[in-house]
Order: sequence, then structure tokens, then C-alpha cells
Amino acid sequence: MGCFTYIIFGSCKDVTIATTAIMALMVQPYASISPDYAILLCFLAGCTILLLGLCNLGVLVRFISIPVITGFTIAAAITIASAQINNLVGLVSPSKALIPSWKFFFTHLNKISRNDALLGASSLVFLLIMKKTKDISYGNRIFWKYVSLSRNACTVIIGTFLAFILSRDGSQPFRVTGNITAGLPPFRPPPFSTNVNGTTVPFTEMISTVGKIVNASQEMVALGMCNILASFVSSMPVTGSFTRTAVNNASGVKTPLGGLISEEVFGLVTIKQKLDYASAEYVKEKIVTFVHRQQSEGINLVIILGNEIHGIDSTVAANIITLREDLQVLNCQLLCWNWHIAAAGVICRLQPEMRSIFKFNKTIEDIIEEYRSQRLSNKASQNTLYSET
Repeated sequence: MGCFTYIIFGSCKDVTIATTAIMALMVQPYASISPDYAILLCFLAGCTILLLGLCNLGVLVRFISIPVITGFTIAAAITIASAQINNLVGLVSPSKALIPSWKFFFTHLNKISRNDALLGASSLVFLLIMKKTKDISYGNRIFWKYVSLSRNACTVIIGTFLAFILSRDGSQPFRVTGNITAGLPPFRPPPFSTNVNGTTVPFTEMISTVGKIVNASQEMVALGMCNILASFVSSMPVTGSFTRTAVNNASGVKTPLGGLISEEVFGLVTIKQKLDYASAEYVKEKIVTFVHRQQSEGINLVIILGNEIHGIDSTVAANIITLREDLQVLNCQLLCWNWHIAAAGVICRLQPEMRSIFKFNKTIEDIIEEYRSQRLSNKASQNTLYSET
């Protein structure tokens, strides 16, 4: 339900909405009481995120710096791996938390299932091999690229097939999920009460048990609607998936971009105040939006005057790098004029190729003339290449 809803309300071409491992770990303590808790959480999370989006509070995401996002991603990977380590070798851990999971693993090494451990290790090796198939130069490279992208699905299909074939005689060589009810869940409102051990638990008590219930505002609206509608088909909370979104991006998902540059128009951006991580995304958004809206004017060069920028952090540097990439999509080049060495150094250390965009001790006229000469030289080279071919 979430992926269909996102088609209507979403704005990002790469994001794939689905249940995720980190979300499952967060919901698991409540879902273990009753599945109704997970469904109610899905509905309440959707209402909360939708309200934030309608209030245009997507601006809050600008206060989340790149190091924080990186830390969250790494922590999520460690947490997910720790929660799955026991399942990988056939152990049933009573806890999915980081320390208890590893403690249980090392204290129950003698109970490791040989078949499950062999299947888990083989799956990891298979995934690593499949990841390298995209580098095969033999034959159609596009084919090998998509073979590599399908590695997760192939692993699941092969594992399921092996479990089915080897258990036809009634034995269970692997620990499996168990019986799954066929069909789709009925479309109905989320439960506002549930039954646990023969006792009816009202809505207020469910809330007290669960406790208190974060892209741009439109993304919040989309994600909120995804969760609200998903709760009507008995879903747990859904969010943007790291892995599936990466697969979408690598698969070449694109949005229509048009416009022809008929003349040379330059844009000069002067930043008069300190540029920090909270405002970097805002500056990037304003520049890209302006260039996109003025495509009919043929803006093909943006110059950022940085003599007031004395220092920046890694989040600002990352935004400048992605700004250059976004402008290149719009056939526009980015240059940074008269930046302080300390600020420019942060960007260059993050991506050494960015050194070419910095211009020092030159007038604006010199920079524009140099750009024009380079542009004419590139056009001449292309014309020569076309005439030779």
C-alpha cells in the first residue's frame, strides 16, 4: 500500500517505500505483545508525519547535519547486523538488542545449527560474488549490471527453493518462518483496541504501552499518507528503504528534464552571512530552483562569492558538491570566487576534483572571459570530433 500511495504524493524519483529492518527492530518490542500494536503504530506514525508535512515543517531536516546522518546509517547497519547474527546461524535469541544479541551468540556457540550456518555463509559469499558481476566486461554490460542489482532477490529465491525441496520429506533442515496466511489482509480501519491473553486492552492503554510516538514537507505528507493508508491493510510502519532506494538510483531512474540553452547567462550568488549546516541546504535549494525556473533564459554559469565565508563544516561541503552535480544536470556550471582557503580546503579534502571550481585573485570579468574561452574551446573540440567521425 505504501509504494502505491507514494506514487501519488511523493516527489523523489529514487525513494522506495516499504518496511525496513531498522523499523522492524523499533516496532518488534510492541509487536511481540500483539500485531495490533504494530498496526496502530503505523496509523499514528502516519498521522504525526502527515501533520508535520502539512505544517511545512520539512525545514527541520536542514538542522540534521551530514555527520549525524552518517552516524545514524552506520549505527543502523551495526544494529541490524547484530540483530541478524543469531538468525544467520540458526539460533533463537530472546533479544534483538546490540549487546544481548552478541552475548547470546557467544554463549551458545555449541548450539549453532550446521545447516543454517552453511546456508547463511553461502548466501553471503553468493551476494559478494553477485556484487562483482557488474564489473564483467564480457558481453552486454547493462545485462551484468542488472544481474548484480538483483542479487538480493536471487538469494531469497534460491534460499526459499532449497528450503522447499529439502523439506518435502517432512524434515526441516533449516529454521524457517513457518506458515504464512495466503492472500492479502482485508481493508479495514486500524485497531484502536486489542486482546492480549484474553484481556481487552483499550486505546489509551495501548498508547501508554507504546509511548510517545522525521525530507522536505512534501515528503512528510507522502510518508504520512503511506503510513495511514498502509495501516488499513494491516501493515507495520513503513519508511524509505536504504537498499531499495539505492537499487532504484543505480537502475537509472530519471525524471523528465528539458530546455535548450540558446545564449550565455551568468548568475552571481553573494553570501553575506555565515554559511553553516542548517542553511546550506536552503542555499542549495534556492540556487537550483532559480536556475531550473530560469532555464528559458539559458543560465549556464553560477558563481558563488565567498569572501564572507571564513569556515564551513562537512555538511556545507557536501551540499556544495551536490549543488555542482545538480547544476550539471541543468547544463549549468558552478564556480566559487574568492573563498577563504580554510573553507575551500574542507570541500577539496572531501572531493579533490572540486579544486577546479575555485577561482582566486581574479576579477569577475576575468572569470567570465576564461569560462567563455573554455566553452568555445570545448565546442570546437566537439565539432572536430563530429567531423572526423
